[in-house]
Amino acid sequence: MWIKKTTFVFLVFKKMGVKEKILRKTTEYLIKEGCRKVTVDEIATYNGVSKRTLYELFLDKDDIIEQSLLYCNEKSREYCRNLFSEYDNNIINIVLCGHNFRPNSKLTSAFRLFADAKKNIPDIYANVQDIIREEHREDMRFLLLKGQEEGFLLPDLEIDSLLSLLPAIMKSIGKAGFDTEFPLDHSGMFNLIFVYYIRGISTEKGRMLIDDYLSKNKTKNIE
Repeated sequence: MWIKKTTFVFLVFKKMGVKEKILRKTTEYLIKEGCRKVTVDEIATYNGVSKRTLYELFLDKDDIIEQSLLYCNEKSREYCRNLFSEYDNNIINIVLCGHNFRPNSKLTSAFRLFADAKKNIPDIYANVQDIIREEHREDMRFLLLKGQEEGFLLPDLEIDSLLSLLPAIMKSIGKAGFDTEFPLDHSGMFNLIFVYYIRGISTEKGRMLIDDYLSKNKTKNIE
């Protein structure tokens, strides 16, 4: 019995490994070719597997693409978590480190993939966005509550309202980095909107950190 159980667990983990490799390769393929016209045959060929293998792991083409988009998002979140890990001692420092954040080529490709999905497969895109939005809300809720507990954010904030407003602000800042017609660049949007907004919901303890950052940043700009 023990041997059979061990064999079953091994096969499950092996299948999980195969699935992750397929999602990684399929994400690469979607970034290169776009989402609209790809076929299951093409996905199988690019991955070097049979269609049968794909259908053992996924329901259909839509499921493959949807899970690939979610995989792409998870890898992007993993990149950001690693990048911001050195600032995780408090929410203010995490916010301020965003001033110098610039997406690498992989993140830029991810942004373009999601833009392509939004245009060409809106139903799948909408499903993925619902899942991602909820994940981000929970991440943000954790940081905001942690900020209150540590005394950096005002204790009487309406967290649910912030969870609706902050993503819209960050989306505008992100747009500034990719839209050449946008009047402000990433740094301008970040300083004028996000930093000062966070300052407004911070305690004196939090504002001291922000003011110190703004003072140093102003000095660097002058130099």
